[in-house]
Amino acid sequence: MPTRAVSTVLHFTLLVALVCVVVSTARADDPCDSAETQQDIEQCLQRESKLADSTLSFQLRKLEATMKGMRMTGQWALMSKEQKAWRVRTDAMCEWARKQYSDDNRALAVYLIFKRRLMQDRATEIAGTIDLLELAD
Repeated sequence: MPTRAVSTVLHFTLLVALVCVVVSTARADDPCDSAETQQDIEQCLQRESKLADSTLSFQLRKLEATMKGMRMTGQWALMSKEQKAWRVRTDAMCEWARKQYSDDNRALAVYLIFKRRLMQDRATEIAGTIDLLELAD
């Protein structure tokens, strides 16, 4: 059974790894880079998170249409179930990252950065799946 110190080290290591992933995959043309105040940053991140969510929703609707058009209704049902589980995992991970900054005014920004990045990556992954399905058809 891990001790409290080991548990703390593991949590810190996970947080550092998550931050490294986000930072290493950050886009050079991030529209929020020009925001100057914490409020501006949070407003920009909220807009960008909504955009990422819309893009993800669009890709999911497109995947649904593609799969149903290929008579893959059963596979779509599994994909839909997995997507719901992905949302739960993503929300939990983003909330965990936010809590690491609970005593800091950057907590909301951290949450939004993680959420946006994960949704962008998921939308890209789904777009790739659509491309593969269309090639196979």
